[in-house]
Amino acid sequence: MSLVWDKIEALAKHLESKFDATGEPIKSTTVDDYKWHNQLWSAPRYRRAHVEIVDNRESHNIYILHCTVFPHFNDPSPIFGFDAVCGANKITGAFCDFSSAGDPDHSMMRWFSNETQHYNWQKLRDLP
Repeated sequence: MSLVWDKIEALAKHLESKFDATGEPIKSTTVDDYKWHNQLWSAPRYRRAHVEIVDNRESHNIYILHCTVFPHFNDPSPIFGFDAVCGANKITGAFCDFSSAGDPDHSMMRWFSNETQHYNWQKLRDLP
């Protein structure tokens, strides 16, 4: 296939194995007609983890990986999410976010801000 697809597929499997090891599956859906896989978990450390894969490599030359982790309602940790939209030779879209879920000054929010403050984006895009 391609190096990009091999790596993003390995990442998807790695995430699913981590959520399998730390939580209990609460829902799984696979729609073969659309090459779409959707899996949810719940655990003592997170309320909901979500991995969604759209694998249209054969028909549309694209692989999409989406992941989110939601804290429990009494946990002020941020909501984590990322998306990767991958063609055969490059990642055409990559989005990563920590969204405040109760404490905008949470240590994880400060860490994310510090880690990303020096990134300069080469191509501005309108967000959906």
